[in-house]
Amino acid sequence: QNATATFFRRMLKGARYHLLLVDVIDALASGKAPFNETAEILEAVYRVFTSQRSGIWRLFDRGAFEKVVLLATKADTVPPNQRAALSKLLTEMCAGVVAGAAAVPRPDASYVAAVRATTDVPHTPAGTAERVIAVKGYCADVGKERLLISLDIPEEIPDRAYFARRQGQRPPRFVPPAVEGRGKLGIPNLRLGQVIQDLVGDLLK
Repeated sequence: QNATATFFRRMLKGARYHLLLVDVIDALASGKAPFNETAEILEAVYRVFTSQRSGIWRLFDRGAFEKVVLLATKADTVPPNQRAALSKLLTEMCAGVVAGAAAVPRPDASYVAAVRATTDVPHTPAGTAERVIAVKGYCADVGKERLLISLDIPEEIPDRAYFARRQGQRPPRFVPPAVEGRGKLGIPNLRLGQVIQDLVGDLLK
């Protein structure tokens, strides 16, 4: 136990900010019980990381993180008009720990894809005149490119009917493109630079 405490004390020394990555998409696809379990774990971790009253910080001889940002991962799988719902749902997953707890700040949530596997493309569904922005990428499940118009992401904690409707439906497994140019162009991502700017931008000025 002393060795573990020493390790984390050294690792966390001087750390002010922390990112919590959450696979909201997979949690939704796994069913009601796994989703609720994910939310419970997230609440517990968020409470520890942000509350100055948490006893774990005394063990590590420090206070809580100044800022903890929740990030919904694999956001490139979701069409643009539903990505904001990822952030709202992630905030709601932590709402229980924040309600009535003055020592716990309201979550700052966003979305990200560290390695982007899709591109945003305009699309007009058959039989309509409405143009939408979909995502397109190579899908491992079908072995070819796939166009995705909607992924049915709720903005609030979904009810039992939502999970019953989506039972058996899994999000597509898009494959990231090969990185060319010997890394000179970097790795395609979604909002990774913006997340870093929001988190530590004040330190880079």
